[in-house]
Amino acid sequence: MPHHYHDRFKRLRAAAAQIPPPPMSDAERADAVILDVDAAPPAQLLRQFHGRTADGSRVSMYSQRGPEEVRDILTRRAGQPLVHFRWSHSDVPFGAFEPQSTARERHLAALGMRGPLPAAVADASDDLAPVLPVAPAVVPTSITVGGQSIPLEAVTAILASLGMSGGAIGGFGAPAPLTPPSPPSNVRLTDRIAPFLSFVEQKKTSRSLLVDHAATLRMFIETVGDKRVAELGPTDLDAFLAVLRRWPAHAAKRREYRKLDAKAVVRKADILKDPAVDVRTQQGYIDRLRRFFLWLEQRQEIRPGLMKGIRLISKRTPFTRPRQPFDTHELVALFSAPRLLSMRSPAHYWLPLLALYTGLRLRELAQLYLADVVEHGGRWFLYVSDGRKGQRIKTRSSNRMVPLHDAVVKAGFLDYVDEARGKGIEVLFPGLNWNAANGPGDTISDWFSRTLRKHVGITDPARTFHSFRHTFATFASRSGLRDGLIAELLGHDTSHNTLNTYYVALANLPEKCWGIDHIQFPSLCHPPYQRGHFDGAFDAERRRMERHAKVGKTFGR
Repeated sequence: MPHHYHDRFKRLRAAAAQIPPPPMSDAERADAVILDVDAAPPAQLLRQFHGRTADGSRVSMYSQRGPEEVRDILTRRAGQPLVHFRWSHSDVPFGAFEPQSTARERHLAALGMRGPLPAAVADASDDLAPVLPVAPAVVPTSITVGGQSIPLEAVTAILASLGMSGGAIGGFGAPAPLTPPSPPSNVRLTDRIAPFLSFVEQKKTSRSLLVDHAATLRMFIETVGDKRVAELGPTDLDAFLAVLRRWPAHAAKRREYRKLDAKAVVRKADILKDPAVDVRTQQGYIDRLRRFFLWLEQRQEIRPGLMKGIRLISKRTPFTRPRQPFDTHELVALFSAPRLLSMRSPAHYWLPLLALYTGLRLRELAQLYLADVVEHGGRWFLYVSDGRKGQRIKTRSSNRMVPLHDAVVKAGFLDYVDEARGKGIEVLFPGLNWNAANGPGDTISDWFSRTLRKHVGITDPARTFHSFRHTFATFASRSGLRDGLIAELLGHDTSHNTLNTYYVALANLPEKCWGIDHIQFPSLCHPPYQRGHFDGAFDAERRRMERHAKVGKTFGR
């Protein structure tokens, strides 16, 4: 009869069973004799012990020793007392149950019960973790239930695993919620700044907003001191609001307030009689501090609800327009030919002109690369995105292509772009500080407000560089462009508008070109660009690029 393939394993096992075992050594024979008479010593159990300190630090170790000895070892390792101490369960706990008892029998023995298990006990985990308090109260060591003496630590462990507190010991079945862990008492504000900023940065927050969060927390700590987070209360918030009520505008950038803490800044602002920031700016500080407090609440480190109800403005607060568009006389003064020809910075020369005729934000313009000036269908565009190093955009709708106005082309902007490419330059406007808090356009904003605006006689503080964007929108609206097209040119988010989202298609490039060409701007005299005007800026940028490449090659970057 032929053999099947699977029968081969049966034959091999049968043949292996007929092989006599190897002779035993003397030591093995002695062990076998001891096992036969049931005189073998009990096996040593290896348990895993866990401890936690007040600040959340955890220590653990494997050991065969008793819990008291291990607790002392873990306390020395942690360097501070343990607020929680437990060990992983094993087949034979520390004298709490019978050696060979099952999980069901251990539950019944501990509770002094007979019959079927309650649902809460039946669903409980078999791996119970006894807990030793660091400073146990003076209580009896055991209790008697049903005529059986049960160690109290075993009952405490069972109740803790079932979500019952020590108050239920007398009744067995009166469940009570476990007391929430108390916040760490030795954690200070400065200990939580770096983890919070890392959390904010991980959520793809812009660098400027990250800097604002850091400045807000620094102002709060300088106001209330480096307190323990568990000690924060309403009086600390009152002190912060009092400082915020008198906080001067642009305090971090002004020379007279440098190297001063928050309280000193407020005192000096009172002496100089500087006006405080507007209520919306104050609300921004409060919102950033509220985000920090909510983060601490989620970590159960502070009293919950400290920032609840603290709001200076609401949705009903009337909106006051902080910036105004330029009028024709101001534009003529800004773009006068003698002033433009005297400039040696490409950013000072071109950024106001591009902001007027494109409506782009200052950062969107300042972070452009030469590769972002693109041609499509015989028309030139500025491509706004965050696809290159150092670029950021405000919203998803800010990613767009904006056509160049004919006035920009006649001013020689494309000649400047061609010359910069021939010099081997990468960025569109060399010489800007890309490491500034608000990006490469930060210094341009200060230059416009403190130098150019005063030089041409514009004294209204509502006229800032961002006013070019308002001017573009004003002229576009007067020229008859629909609101949706203006919003798309400006990069505004229109997703909140159901009509624009679902029924009106986004404007294509021909419609954008049509819109730019139909905007009626006032007649301004722009002197044509002359090649070689910015050779000094190009040479400085090329030297900077060479130094950067040399450093990168040296350090292997």
